[in-house]
Amino acid sequence: MNNKQLSWAVIAITLLINITIIMFIWDIQFWPTDTKAYYFDAAVRLKDLTFISEMHESFDQPRVRWLHGKEFFIYLASLLQRIMCDETTLRPFILVCSAAVGVSSVLVFEITRRIFNDTIGLLCYFLFTTSFWPYLYILFAKHQPLGLMFFLISVLCFLCAHQTRVGWVLKILSGAALCAALFSSSVSALYVPYVFGLLVWHYFLRSDDCVERKIQRDVQAISFDCGLLTVGGVVVLIWLTLPHIWHNIISFWEYVEVSVGYNHFYYNQPNLQQWIPGNIATSHGGWLWIIKYFFLIMPVLFPVFCLCLLLLFVDALRTAQTDQTPKVYVLAMLMVLLCLSSPILANVKKVAQYGANYFTSLVGIILLVGYTAYRWEHHLSSLRASARRGVYGLVIFLAVLPRLPQTFIRRAWRPHLYPGKFRNWGLKSFTPIPNIRTNCI
Repeated sequence: MNNKQLSWAVIAITLLINITIIMFIWDIQFWPTDTKAYYFDAAVRLKDLTFISEMHESFDQPRVRWLHGKEFFIYLASLLQRIMCDETTLRPFILVCSAAVGVSSVLVFEITRRIFNDTIGLLCYFLFTTSFWPYLYILFAKHQPLGLMFFLISVLCFLCAHQTRVGWVLKILSGAALCAALFSSSVSALYVPYVFGLLVWHYFLRSDDCVERKIQRDVQAISFDCGLLTVGGVVVLIWLTLPHIWHNIISFWEYVEVSVGYNHFYYNQPNLQQWIPGNIATSHGGWLWIIKYFFLIMPVLFPVFCLCLLLLFVDALRTAQTDQTPKVYVLAMLMVLLCLSSPILANVKKVAQYGANYFTSLVGIILLVGYTAYRWEHHLSSLRASARRGVYGLVIFLAVLPRLPQTFIRRAWRPHLYPGKFRNWGLKSFTPIPNIRTNCI
């Protein structure tokens, strides 16, 4: 199966999965989620506004600023409301989330197959599509999948930009998609370390050239590419913040600061205290809580991730005597840091500890599993080759062993061919056993 056929097969499977999900949850659109409480009315009335940013003055609260960082999510939901003529249910929001998860799964495959190979791409696609975490946000119509989708679009555009003559256009689109991710979900800011990791890998770790030579050769190219990314991001930023661009940018950063002390738990604290003692808005369980949550939300993937960390450590020890040790160490450390970047940044900012704030870790965990499989793929190939040789040797041994006594008897059948041997053995005559049949494995 060639590349195009494999891509179409992945798209077909993804469509089948998403259509099945939509069929099952079509009538489940009455959840008391944040979408219904905070974003629904803004999406309904967005069509009456001249600029998207006017939603902050019309429906938002200055102290809370719920709608900042979700503008693109609300805009797409409003667009679907008009297309579906449905301004009473959460179905448009659910369809946005479902489409985002479906597109993200295909993008995970396309990105990882370009970074590694088709086999690793299929592995990462399988891990993403079978993970429970993304589908949870479809059911609750949350904005996190849309931020993931735009981030993956940005990564794929950047990777493909160096394979075509119109790469500068794709780089502008990459910057635009990254900015759209920041304004689709409030947690998308945690994807920024992945962007820096992509740049480091692409410019410094992708080939075997030394870092100093790459820096001297690619400074101009890096500056040009970053400029194109910035152009795309600024275009989307201006579109989403018109007419008061600077005011809306400042309000966005104020929302980031406000969300630390006045998060969802702060406003729901009177109700939560009926079941949970203490101030849950400011309490933190630390890394132990994160590990417990990851085991809960990823009961299969997270143990596999922990196993991959161990395998990477073993692989680093195995390659300690080779010339490629620095590159292996840097790549392994980069992957591990990317996986841990979201929990580290969330703990540094002391944001509320609930699952959505750590959703950005999913793509890093899948990427590390894919990298580990890629690193161990040639080891497994060597083991398979050794095992194959061992099996072949065993088969040959078992096939030859039963023939040894038969060979002796057949030769003993022909005393005229081996007269010297019979004299040496002290045999004067030999009566052969008739009808001896050979058995082969």
